[in-house]
Formats: sequence, C-alpha cells, structure tokens
Amino acid sequence: MSRVSIWLVLLLSSLTEATIQPMVVLKQIRQQVQARQDLIINGVVGGVLFSASDVLAQRIEQCKTPAVGKRKRDEEKTGIMQQLLATDKDFYRTVDWKRCSSAGILGCFLSSGLYPAAYEKIDLIWKNKDLVSLIQKSIVEILSVGVVANSLSMLVRGLAPASAGSDHSPAQVLTHMKEELPKVTLDDFKLWFPYNMAAFTFVPTPIRPLTTMVMETIWQTYMSLHSNNYEHQTHGQKLA
Repeated sequence: MSRVSIWLVLLLSSLTEATIQPMVVLKQIRQQVQARQDLIINGVVGGVLFSASDVLAQRIEQCKTPAVGKRKRDEEKTGIMQQLLATDKDFYRTVDWKRCSSAGILGCFLSSGLYPAAYEKIDLIWKNKDLVSLIQKSIVEILSVGVVANSLSMLVRGLAPASAGSDHSPAQVLTHMKEELPKVTLDDFKLWFPYNMAAFTFVPTPIRPLTTMVMETIWQTYMSLHSNNYEHQTHGQKLA
C-alpha cells in the first residue's frame, strides 16, 4: 500500500470518528431531554389528577355532610350521583384550595419522582412477564411503593395548611396514619392487585395508560377522603 493510500485511510478513519462522536453525544443529550420531558409530563398529569381528585373528594364530603333547610329538602328529592354532578356555585366558592394545591404538589412529586424510580427498580428485578412474576411484582409493589406513597399522602395532606382552619398537629396526623394505614393498605390490595392482573393480561398497551389514569383518579379520591376524614369525625363529635 502506498503512502498516499495510507494517508487517505487515516484521514477517512479520523473523519469518521470525528463524525460519530458528536452523533453519540447528541443521541445521549436527546435521550436525557426525552427522559426529563417524560418526568415533566408525568408531574403535570399527576398534579392535575391529584388536585381534581381532591376537589371530587370535597364534593363527596359536602354531599355527606348533614344538610338543613332548603338544601335538605332538595337533597331528599335527588340521588347521590345527581348531587355530585349538580352545578353548585356555593360549592366552588367553598372549595378548600389550599388543600387542593397541597394534593397537586404531592401528585407532582409522586408522579415525577417516587413512582418512576420505584417502578424502574421493580422492573429490573422482575423482568419476566409470566403469571408468577406478575403476581410477585404486584404484591411487592403494593407492600412497598403503595405503603410508602399512601403514608406520605396521609402525612402531607394532614400537615398541609387548610383554608377551613382544620390544621392538625403532627401527633394527630401520626395517630390518624396508624389508624387508617392498615385499612388503606388492604383496600389498596383489593383495588390494584386485580387491576394489575387484568391490565397486563387483557388491556392493550396503548389503552393501558388511560385505564390506569381512571383507576388512579378513583384511588386518589379515596385517599383524599381517608386522609381528611378525621376532620368530619371531629365535626361529628362537636355536633354530638
């Protein structure tokens, strides 16, 4: 091989290397940006979902509060679903927006931080898609991620400032968590374990995020009710 040929080969190899390296760097940057975009989207969706679920929970609490006068007569003529769906201007004026905002912040953190990190670790441990692995994965998810997320949810919602003047001391919140967590964990298992089995077995992948979002809305409404229900227990004791 002549010297000219050797120099041409070296030149081409150096140009190829110089071209490939920036492409690799750009690909890595693109992947990092995509990952952050996914986290941002998850955080926004989680915040909106948690906030909306809390508003729905407040609506349910209002419908369950003993009514008097005209409201009592109106409610006697309608069912619970009609009451929930009814347009009530007074309700929107009395929404506890601080409580709603704290639920939204919690949703942003869980959806963009805890959930993705925990599920990534669980997926690395249980890579198989067989039934046994799916059952093990679901049980571990409920007993680890579920317990931590539900405990954090009750803690944050209980300690967060509320517009209605229903702030609680840390001791009250911890006592409430100890009382509610066993039942919440059991209900978590009852709801999410069958759903996980059905979702990974029957629900097509493109539709799964939508069905999961519906289930999460139901669950976060439940969590909002159970995280704040001692407010109504206290209210009932005062009435008695």
